[in-house]
Amino acid sequence: MEIEKFNGKKFESWKLKMEDLLVDKQQWATINPGTKHAAMLQEDLDKVDKKERSTILLCLLDLVLLNVSGEEITKNLWEKLRNLYQSKCLVNKLFH
Repeated sequence: MEIEKFNGKKFESWKLKMEDLLVDKQQWATINPGTKHAAMLQEDLDKVDKKERSTILLCLLDLVLLNVSGEEITKNLWEKLRNLYQSKCLVNKLFH
């Protein structure tokens, strides 16, 4: 399963697809800690985090990738994408 690479526009729809892709790949645990298994060791979480980060970065166009590539932790990467590209008001969400 693949999704179109994010180009900096229509973040809301890309985000929904990306979340579903990560859940499908069982790679949502470090972005949303409430979904991780209680018995997961830190070493396992670190491996999942690297996979999550890699999956997200591979779904970004180069222009967007350059803006967020310095984030080493997936949760921080996800937050930076949200801060940079998520529409701030309902009107923008409807027309972008």
